[in-house]
Amino acid sequence: NSYLLYNPANYYYTNDGAPLTALETVRWRLVMFKANGIDRAAYLGGLPLLEVKNVVNGVGTTARRAIKKAHTKQFGEVLFFPTSNNQIVMFNGAEIKFISEPIDAPNDESPFELGNLRDAVAVVDPKKGWYICFFDDYGIVYDYNLNSWWPFDNQDFEATAGAYLSDEEYHVV
Repeated sequence: NSYLLYNPANYYYTNDGAPLTALETVRWRLVMFKANGIDRAAYLGGLPLLEVKNVVNGVGTTARRAIKKAHTKQFGEVLFFPTSNNQIVMFNGAEIKFISEPIDAPNDESPFELGNLRDAVAVVDPKKGWYICFFDDYGIVYDYNLNSWWPFDNQDFEATAGAYLSDEEYHVV
């Protein structure tokens, strides 16, 4: 489940006093995002009821609508999300893998680069194996089965929306 309509920063703070920016689950664990870190909660079954542990320092997100869960062939269940410093990463619940390095700066290999990802939104197309991230009136596709990037272009983006047609079918509108 994704907590897209819920803004945890209005209600909760982590052990270090930083406000939460997003909540999500990965591999049956609750993950709590901050702007510059990620905590994970584990159910203990007694007292105390939960244990909150910091699992990542220096990498977090404020783009809660761009955190998406996917099931990859190589890594299993992971989360994709843009970081607060405008990179896109893959997170398995314990470790971060920076996947946007080929496109995170102008170079001779890529015709595009990442922009401001603070307000990015994203969708996952599980049939194609795509993580599609929209930002600054632009869209990019990461094919997580082929480890490749390309622009989601030739379209005018003024707004994006997703529609669930069933548990197994999701479309970008």
